[in-house]
Amino acid sequence: MIINNKLWKSDRKLTKKLVASIKLFFIYLVSWKQKKQINTIDLNRYNTLLIRTYNAFGDAIITTPVIREIKLKYPHIQIDVIASNKNQDFFKKNKYINTVYTLSHKPSIKEILNILSLCRNRYPIFIDLWGKISFIQLLTFRLFNSEIYLAVSPEESFREKYFIGTEDLRMYDIVFGKDLKIHQRDRMLDLLNICSIIPVTKEYDIFYSNQDKMKATSFVKQYGSSKLIGFSYHGSRDENTLSKIDATNIIKNILLKNNEIVIILFYEEDYFNEATEIIQAVNNQNCILSYKTNSFFEFTALVDKCDTIISVGTATLHIASTFNKNIIAIYPNTQYYRNFDPFSKRKTSLVFVKDIKNISYEQYLKISNNIE
Repeated sequence: MIINNKLWKSDRKLTKKLVASIKLFFIYLVSWKQKKQINTIDLNRYNTLLIRTYNAFGDAIITTPVIREIKLKYPHIQIDVIASNKNQDFFKKNKYINTVYTLSHKPSIKEILNILSLCRNRYPIFIDLWGKISFIQLLTFRLFNSEIYLAVSPEESFREKYFIGTEDLRMYDIVFGKDLKIHQRDRMLDLLNICSIIPVTKEYDIFYSNQDKMKATSFVKQYGSSKLIGFSYHGSRDENTLSKIDATNIIKNILLKNNEIVIILFYEEDYFNEATEIIQAVNNQNCILSYKTNSFFEFTALVDKCDTIISVGTATLHIASTFNKNIIAIYPNTQYYRNFDPFSKRKTSLVFVKDIKNISYEQYLKISNNIE
C-alpha cells in the first residue's frame, strides 16, 4: 500500500508530503519481491552471510550479541558486515567478523558500484539489523541478489521520515523484533530463533588493545584504591546534555557524601573548555578531568577501569554494560530511551528526568544514593 495515512495526517507541509510520497513509491518499487515462506533456516547449508549494522558507535555495540551467537553456534560461517566509515574500526577488531565493508549514509555512485562488485551474488543470506529505510541503500541491497533477506524492525526514531518500518516492505522475507516495547538488543536476538540458536549470553562485545589498556591503567594508578566514578554529562545531542550547573552540582553532591571517591569527568574534544570550567567550579581535588581519548577504544579502556559510570549518553552506557559496571543512567522516561536501557550484573539505576536541562535536588540525591 503506497498511500501512507500517517504521513498525510502529519503536520508537514504539503510539498514535503508530496516529496515523501514520491520517494515512498520508488522505495516500494525497488523493495518489491515475492517473499519466501520460511519456517527455519539451516545455517549448516551456508558458508557466508552479510549483516548490515548501525551507523553510530553506541548502537553498533548492541549488534554484537547476534554476531557472536551465530558464530559460536556455526563456527564454519564467515560473517561479514556493512558498517559506516565512522565505526568500521569497531567491527574490524571483532574476532567473530571476517570482512568489514563500508557504506555511507548517502553513498556515491562509485561507492555503490564498489560494494556491488564485492558483494553481489556472494552472500546467500543478508541480515539488516539497522532497518533504517533509504531508497539508495535498499536498491543496493536488492542488487546483492541474496537468496534470503532478513531484517529487524527499526525503533521509532527511524520511522519518522516515512512512518514505515522494514516490516512494511516486501523486500524482506522475515522481519523480526516487531514489538517496539522490547529492548533493542532482544529484538535483534529474536531472529536467532529461526536459526535454532539459543543465546549462550546476551552480553555485548568490545575488543580493545593492550596499548589502550596500559594507557588507562597508568592514568588511574595514581589514585590507588579510591573508588573511581566515570561521569559523562554530554549526550549525542544538546537535548540530552546536562547543563554545566547541573553537572557541577551532581559532582559536588556526590563528593560531599563520600571523600574516598574520585570522579573522572569525561569530555569530547570540542567541549574541553566547558569540561575544564566544570572542574574549576567543583574545586575539589577528587574531581579530575579525563585524559584526551583519541579513539573509541581509548575511551572504552578508561570506562573499563571505573567502578561506576554515570551517564546521559546511551553509547557510554552500552560500554558500561559490556563491562558490568555499577551504572546510573540519567535520561527521559520515554519508550525510545527505554529500548536502550543499560544492564549489568551489578547495580543498575535509572534516574528519569522530564527536562534534562533542569535537574532537581531530589534527583541529585537519587544519583548519589545509588553509588555502590
